[in-house]
Amino acid sequence: MKIPYGSCVSWRIPPAQNGFIDKIFGYLQNLFTNCKETHCSIIMSEYPENDAYYEFEQSVTARINIYDGNPNSTVFDIKAGWLEKEIVLETMIKNIGQVYGFAQTLIFIVRWLLELVGIDGRRLWNPLGFLSICSEATYYYLADLAELMQWNDLRDYLKEWNPNTFHSGDFREVLDWMVEKNYAQKIMGG
Repeated sequence: MKIPYGSCVSWRIPPAQNGFIDKIFGYLQNLFTNCKETHCSIIMSEYPENDAYYEFEQSVTARINIYDGNPNSTVFDIKAGWLEKEIVLETMIKNIGQVYGFAQTLIFIVRWLLELVGIDGRRLWNPLGFLSICSEATYYYLADLAELMQWNDLRDYLKEWNPNTFHSGDFREVLDWMVEKNYAQKIMGG
């Protein structure tokens, strides 16, 4: 199945399944976000024979990988125009840092602690916000598409979060909301 350009992928486990670091990071993320999702990415079908996606790995660089139909992922076709998706993705690739912001994920622990005592941590200021992680990249992708497509209710909904504290579970929540609003369609996975 050809996955449409600019589709979003919500992962329940990190795409790289080998090694202690990848597994422990996923388990810790599950614990501190209270969500099953641990990763997110965007399909960049610039390679006609493959569905490539741009993502930030738990390593030192951002890179392009090949989507392999992982059964622990859900793919959402975003119902924006191809040109709008291309504009947003090209700008995003130029502007988002190349170093994975592993330290930025520490804010999820702070957010979790706040939420344990009943304080909403979604808009929490993050001093490590200059670093980039997968969920931040997908936040900007959806926000920029909302602006171009004039999906004002999506733009307003995304304002409930700070892009630097937006995690993979939040991304999945927004994608499910987009399906309800007919801005996206679930095309693979559960």
